[in-house]
Amino acid sequence: PLMHKNSVSGVAFSSDGTYLVSASLDHTARVWHATSGDQVSPALRHGYLVRNAEFLPSGNRIMTTSGDGLIRIWEFRTHANLLKIVRHASAVKTCRLSPEGDRIVTASTDGTARVWNLRTAQPRQIVFKHDDEVREADFSRDGQLVVTASADGTARVWSADDGRPVTGPLRHDGGVRHAEFSVDNRRVLTASSGGAFIWDVQTGELVRKFGDVRSVRWATYDSAGQQVLTCDDDGNGRVWDARTGQPI
Repeated sequence: PLMHKNSVSGVAFSSDGTYLVSASLDHTARVWHATSGDQVSPALRHGYLVRNAEFLPSGNRIMTTSGDGLIRIWEFRTHANLLKIVRHASAVKTCRLSPEGDRIVTASTDGTARVWNLRTAQPRQIVFKHDDEVREADFSRDGQLVVTASADGTARVWSADDGRPVTGPLRHDGGVRHAEFSVDNRRVLTASSGGAFIWDVQTGELVRKFGDVRSVRWATYDSAGQQVLTCDDDGNGRVWDARTGQPI
């Protein structure tokens, strides 16, 4: 087992599958060999709980987000903290890399998501605002759009270049926990306390609801975009046909 001293909040593979990085509430991120399970570098220590960690495209650097609102870039072999990105007003929930690898988008409990220049560590003056904490923010596969998911009961699609809303709010019956784009960028998949849904990116219209499942914590497409996996608060995982919304 890959052991931390408290709960693990996230894990991610390196691009070549050789390593895993884990983020933990024990205030550390750790890098492991994916096959042997051996820890391959000293723990990357933070002053607060670590919410998210992932490898950057170079494979030698790791990006972490923590409860103090900071995003950090590390060289994992030397555990050197290379860069600290200007903080949000409160905790950062998620941090996602753009397809080109030159920008990141962060989601925060301060009710905003922001796009940052990874080379300068400065925000691009683009702020996506919600009425409650933002739980997820991610780029489309072409890097032109950003989707945000919020506890205010909406997901929203924005222009990544100028922050302009592309559609009106995608309204849910409860807080939205996760949102991501389809492979072709034409749809958005959301997970919320009211269920899992697919929306049209251009019109904002609801395209599909997945059965009567509720309290969905997470939902994601498979690599081909043909199936959807949902996980709910009762611990159930289900696979659905993305085109029909029927269980498989």
